[in-house]
Amino acid sequence: FFAKVGAVCNNAEIINFQLRGQPTEGALLAVAMKMNLPHLREQFHREHEWPFTHEHKWMAV
Repeated sequence: FFAKVGAVCNNAEIINFQLRGQPTEGALLAVAMKMNLPHLREQFHREHEWPFTHEHKWMAV
């Protein structure tokens, strides 16, 4: 379950073994890739994203 959420709810990309984005999100995406789950991103549409801020210290999609 958590690997599926990590695949869908982050902004990182791994292209040619290079991470683009935050290291934590990249690690979540790498786990999803190892579990053959990165295709899940294509199955969901983000309605809205609340970006990370230093005031709130969280992000939500």
